[in-house]
Amino acid sequence: AVVTGDRKILAEKRKSQFEIHSSFGGIVPNLAQDAHKKAIEGVIEATLSEMKQNSPGARITGVAVTVGPGLSPCLQVGVREARRVAAKLQVPIIPVHHMEAHALVAQLSETGIEFPFVSLLVS
Repeated sequence: AVVTGDRKILAEKRKSQFEIHSSFGGIVPNLAQDAHKKAIEGVIEATLSEMKQNSPGARITGVAVTVGPGLSPCLQVGVREARRVAAKLQVPIIPVHHMEAHALVAQLSETGIEFPFVSLLVS
């Protein structure tokens, strides 16, 4: 997603891995890593394209990436791509705690969520 400092979502794209993992009853790390590798560039390109279309003149000033805890092979895919994008755009990388990101993303889509709030994360 591309998000402004005041939490406005300028663009977002997602790629589901549900069909890959559903028959296993859970996430299979090597399959997840492969799916991340195949999808990440296209998802980022589509998101940046949507941003340019929806918000002409908007510019990226940083690249946030989750760094852990989590499935290390998948996180590594994200970190590598974040480094590439940040270098290309000449902006800083902002490391983000993976579980905190899951909890705090609710503030982007729901209005009225204020600190303190309770979040249940199951991994």
